[in-house]
Amino acid sequence: MATTLDPNNPGNFTQDGTQTATPGNVLTLADQNIGDFVLLFANDSDAAAGVELDVVATFQVTATTPNNADAGNRVVINDGIAKSAIAACIQQNGVNGIGLYSQGSTSDPAAYPVFVAVDWQAAPVSIRLRRTATGDAELIEVNGVAPSPRALLTADKAPPQCRAGSTVEFGCASPEATCTVAYSVFRSEKPVVAVAGKLAFTRLRLRDADSTDRIRLRADYTLGSGTNNINPSTEPVTVKLSTPSGGQFYPSPDFNPINGFDVKGVVGKRRWTLNDAERARTGIEQIVFDEDPTPSGAFVLRDLKTNLATMDFSTVNVEVTIGSGSSQDKLTGTATMVEKPPGSGKWRLKSE
Repeated sequence: MATTLDPNNPGNFTQDGTQTATPGNVLTLADQNIGDFVLLFANDSDAAAGVELDVVATFQVTATTPNNADAGNRVVINDGIAKSAIAACIQQNGVNGIGLYSQGSTSDPAAYPVFVAVDWQAAPVSIRLRRTATGDAELIEVNGVAPSPRALLTADKAPPQCRAGSTVEFGCASPEATCTVAYSVFRSEKPVVAVAGKLAFTRLRLRDADSTDRIRLRADYTLGSGTNNINPSTEPVTVKLSTPSGGQFYPSPDFNPINGFDVKGVVGKRRWTLNDAERARTGIEQIVFDEDPTPSGAFVLRDLKTNLATMDFSTVNVEVTIGSGSSQDKLTGTATMVEKPPGSGKWRLKSE
């Protein structure tokens, strides 16, 4: 059973604690009392033991007085019988981040053996927390990027259940720390198991010095074992570019999914091109998928209009998905980039 927060009307959640919850475009939880808290929870049968479940949350801590490591805010998947998965806003050695809680006092940095640095106070942060069917807890994504190394807490180190009955939960759960946090997104969903494929880049340029392109990308793709092949003319497509430190930077605003490709050729040698309606909607100049007889081919993206922030693009992660549900193919690759000329803000694939 999927659970979704409506920040304007969180009536499908039950409040624990007596501190303030204020609905609006974001749901603001304000715990200003040492000894009290404000936490929202909802019964969710998919949070039960033996079921794999993700919780996706976007929030920003706007004020906190931490209790040692504990900054007050957390996201929880609780099986209601034995175990829970808890991702908490904490500080370790003066650095803000998300910690996976294990055992011991929540104020003790050692209680969080898994830690991913991210400043949840400077800007909204998005996380995807997964509790596997075997009871492991994992931060699958932080700001759209998979942590490296993998942010995994094995089931034997997981904390006990939070309450009777399977639930998903979020909020200022620490009586000792005070915290104000704004939630724009909170939902539970069963993860889609995509067929994993690969991208091998032959060109990637950002703010290209030699053309008007803001993004120019070409990669050879290889579909994963078990694929039923792709057909962008009938399946939704998503494209995401991100950096390890800054998270997803393209597209912004996010126009995904893309639905609208024209196809030519016969099976094994098809070409899919973005149609005029989707070019107008997304602002993309060109997306092309070329198919080889083997489960492979080429992918091309050109965007002349997008605005790219000034940032470090030395490592760029690219993810392209085709399809949905059980028939989804996910193509991923990591590009190593250089700024050329140095200090220009113009980046290209190091091997170009």
